[in-house]
Amino acid sequence: MRSYVLPAGIGLLLALLMLPGLTAASVELVWESDNAKISVTVHRYRPSSTSGWATEEFATLDHEAGHSLGHIMAWIDHSCNIEGFVSAKDGSLDVASIIHQQYGKWFRGVRIAEVSVESPDFNATFSAHTFTMNTHLDNTWTLDAWLSAEGSDMSVYALRLYQHFKTHGTPDESDDDMDSQYYALIDAVLGDGEAFAGSGWFPDKRNSVWWGNETLAFQFTGDDISAYIESVDFPIISIYMDVDELIGEVVRPR
Repeated sequence: MRSYVLPAGIGLLLALLMLPGLTAASVELVWESDNAKISVTVHRYRPSSTSGWATEEFATLDHEAGHSLGHIMAWIDHSCNIEGFVSAKDGSLDVASIIHQQYGKWFRGVRIAEVSVESPDFNATFSAHTFTMNTHLDNTWTLDAWLSAEGSDMSVYALRLYQHFKTHGTPDESDDDMDSQYYALIDAVLGDGEAFAGSGWFPDKRNSVWWGNETLAFQFTGDDISAYIESVDFPIISIYMDVDELIGEVVRPR
């Protein structure tokens, strides 16, 4: 497992903060550069009106390349969102949605959906959203992150993670004890090929925030595929393999 730190001190090219009473924000960015190094964060603080906890939401983009061009849209309405396209040489791209929930004095939680690609030459479209429904605003665990890419010698990584912490009645998060977690991840090397990977939340027929599956999905084609899959409390793993092709889902039912 990788270690994660919420990006409170990240160097920002762009930062959006949702303030009380503000209903929408929108940004569009177009870039073409050499020696690119771009970090973007869309951030929102949401106090709960009913449940007594507060939630911080982040949609993040981290990109480095020898040369790249791209386009991004970032906006806040019901949540934090990033969508865009990049074409890069000698670079990497990482997008993630992060939800930091503070359950009053006694419980806290962190949810992450992340996907990344690294390649000497690649094209990719990507998105990250911290809230995928426009109702039940307190229950913001319906985050997602997706990436579709083609390139050479690609490495692709995707993660869905939840960690639940017990506190000792203090606001100091360094004093918390993690009492449970679940996660699913895939780490793959494709050679030259195409990749689709990411994770999301999918409601069932009841269409309720409290019912639905959390799913990490992937579809890889390449001339030399190797992959590592790991999961904790994602009990359903479906994989299809053929020559130069790997397709699968890792599912946590609700």
